[in-house]
Amino acid sequence: MVDDRRKDEIDTGRPLAELAELSEDPGEGFFRRIHVGINRRLAATDVLDLSLMGFFKTFFTYLAALFQAFEGPRNEDKER
Repeated sequence: MVDDRRKDEIDTGRPLAELAELSEDPGEGFFRRIHVGINRRLAATDVLDLSLMGFFKTFFTYLAALFQAFEGPRNEDKER
């Protein structure tokens, strides 16, 4: 099957002459804008991940404390 082969192994033929004439070099600052955009998205992802992990960790800590408060004394406390 064609899907099993890697994309770089597929022969696409010669490029069209009209398309080859349309190619132009990227302007100055193009790659910088790409890097800034990627870094902005990575920073937003990291901030969101950190805030959600902090929220859920705090939530489950309080939830565990609530369950421990209602489960009664432990076996160690009953033996005393």
